[in-house]
Amino acid sequence: MNKGLQYAPLTKDAAACEAVEQSPEFTAFLKSVRGLYEVALQQNETVDIVEDDFAALAEEEAGLGNKSDSDLRELQSFSHLNYCAGRIIAAIDWQPVARALVVAVSCAQRLNFEERVLVSGKVHTGYVLLWSFADPITPQFVLHAPGDVFAFKFCPSNPDIVVGGVTSGQVVVWDLAKARTAAIELRAITGDEVTPEEGGSSSIMVKPMYVSAVDASHRATVTDVAWLPHTADLSDRGRFGLKAEPGKQELFATMAGDGQLLFWDVARARELTQAPVEGEEGQKKKKEGWGPTYRMPLTIPGDAKEQRGVLMALDLLDSAEAQSSLLCGSEEGDLVMASLANPGSEGPPRGVTSVLPSHCSPCTALRKSPFVKGVHMTVGDWTFNIWKEGVTAALFSSPFASALLTCGCWSPTRPGVLVVGKMDGGIDVWDLMDRYAGVGREGLWPKGVSEPAVGAEGAGVARRQGKGVASCRVEQGGRAPSRGKGLRFQTGTGCAAFRLRAGWAGGSKRPGRRLV
Repeated sequence: MNKGLQYAPLTKDAAACEAVEQSPEFTAFLKSVRGLYEVALQQNETVDIVEDDFAALAEEEAGLGNKSDSDLRELQSFSHLNYCAGRIIAAIDWQPVARALVVAVSCAQRLNFEERVLVSGKVHTGYVLLWSFADPITPQFVLHAPGDVFAFKFCPSNPDIVVGGVTSGQVVVWDLAKARTAAIELRAITGDEVTPEEGGSSSIMVKPMYVSAVDASHRATVTDVAWLPHTADLSDRGRFGLKAEPGKQELFATMAGDGQLLFWDVARARELTQAPVEGEEGQKKKKEGWGPTYRMPLTIPGDAKEQRGVLMALDLLDSAEAQSSLLCGSEEGDLVMASLANPGSEGPPRGVTSVLPSHCSPCTALRKSPFVKGVHMTVGDWTFNIWKEGVTAALFSSPFASALLTCGCWSPTRPGVLVVGKMDGGIDVWDLMDRYAGVGREGLWPKGVSEPAVGAEGAGVARRQGKGVASCRVEQGGRAPSRGKGLRFQTGTGCAAFRLRAGWAGGSKRPGRRLV
């Protein structure tokens, strides 16, 4: 074999080399290989022959298109020196049926557990700010509350009514219409310019219209609020029914870590404040204050242990014979399913029907699929799970992420696409229709973000902790300032920021590719 191998280059003098170059055999050889080496030179111009193929393959699987297609740029940010400095975004919600794009955020004190225990008995003011895209400097309304607000919701049928829950467990109701009318009358008296249109130069301060009694409220911080349909009716004994004629939407539910699900009626609070006090019974009700219409403990029938829920999803059906149900994520990371069946009806009795272990830390998001009935997503610790009603095991469990997952939401336009936020300030976009189970990643802010919400028309929002994405919601009816679909986030500094990615609606039809 050594005779057939050449270990050193052959050396010839200049005369011998010139004789070879001038020989007819060498000329014929060059003519025969001319086409081959021209093709090779063209390939070298288009393909990097020294590139690491495995590294390039991994990068191609992680992303789709060029980098400019996947960048998120900030569209608009909201911040106020007095109300946002040194605070975190604790909750967020879009104002429905608004003339302009309006988003509300609650600003809570940046306190750890020990610090919050020390100030738990002290009175302090919490704020909910309503921002308009027409004026990113001054909020339209500033809602005052007797404590930090960690959950609030607009009434879907009346955008001027807002309900929220504070750290003391109390429930607060604000009326924006009355505050707007009072502000216009005050400006007319003082001679200031009357600006009936929202978005003026000064903010309107809104005091609570109704506040629940401490003894009749939750024993822990209110963590979630949900409005009941305007067709639903609820008796004092907790019997659900349908109204003969649909009226105002005034029933809502609240959840806290005390293991209680409370149902409230705004009409009862109005009766207590407006009706004259007559007799001992009337004076007793006036003294007790506003309380819930019905109180439901989250317990398994026959077991006194309460499930400490933090997030909920109500499923109240539109017929009197149908069974209503409740989904909630607990502080232990379990997915709790409960029945809201009326007493005496067929089916399982009212109470918790199943507790499915889901995460090893509290659930940070619980979202129903907007396309597939009975399919839900839970987010907690480093993973998210996809569940289906009637199945005791998760349909899909994501691999462990590089950081804790703090929120998640479904895409309102694509059934298999969902977004999860992480503690390190990044987001992951998953396409479950991809057989490769790929994930697209995007880093956003070094301090982390809070709740992202994807808007159907291009808007999105974010909220909660000082670090990381906390929770997210899908906004179906928001109107976008741009035609591209996007995400909105709140940072840990109390400043709301919008980031928009062009072409969200089109996205990638090939699953598992990078979408943002």
